[in-house]
Amino acid sequence: MTGDFKPRAAALIFTLATLASSHAATALAPLEGRTITGAKVDAYDPRAVMEYDPNMNLTWLRDWNASGPRSWAGQLAWASNLQVGSFANWSLPTSRNPDGSGPCALYNCTGSQMGYLFYEVLGNTDHSFTNAGPFQNIQHYGYWSGTADAEHPGSAWFFHLYDADTVGNNRGFQWRADQTAWQAAVAVRPGDVAATVPEPAPSALMLAGLATVALGAAARAKRRGGHAYQPVG
Repeated sequence: MTGDFKPRAAALIFTLATLASSHAATALAPLEGRTITGAKVDAYDPRAVMEYDPNMNLTWLRDWNASGPRSWAGQLAWASNLQVGSFANWSLPTSRNPDGSGPCALYNCTGSQMGYLFYEVLGNTDHSFTNAGPFQNIQHYGYWSGTADAEHPGSAWFFHLYDADTVGNNRGFQWRADQTAWQAAVAVRPGDVAATVPEPAPSALMLAGLATVALGAAARAKRRGGHAYQPVG
């Protein structure tokens, strides 16, 4: 029995190491904060007004009640006209899967943008909304998506964030509703706003550095009562 123990222990260690490596390879990147100018900050930094998800390459509005409750058409118009600093091109999150299929109905619809954020990035489970991450002003009712229901004209898809104390514990539930119903909305835009913020050109940085050196030399010369440079002869 002792002779078999070492090979079995080695095999077990190898299996655990493989599983750990596989888990690490699939670990999700954390959300990243963006200020109103697109500068990178911590996700929980008070200056952050947007949250970038590098896993889906999407930027979310941090305030989940910036629009207040509206009809589906009203929320579509709000998102399309939204301007955060100099950043436009906002919309409502889609309920379709990344390949365009769907929408998925009921729970664990991780293919939709809201579902992926809720389940995968924030780590919530069906019927349970325990982690809102850095997002603020979460409203505990339905959030409209930008996806109309093709099978039921006049309806659109939305994502439940209902409280158990109100109309039932349906948190994490994706379904359809009449487009005239008033619900909440959050805006999302493709890509990272930080990628659109221009970096200072090397020549500009060099000129700024030379100017700083020249000003420093002039100040020192003035304190000595002379000049920054005096020719010989």
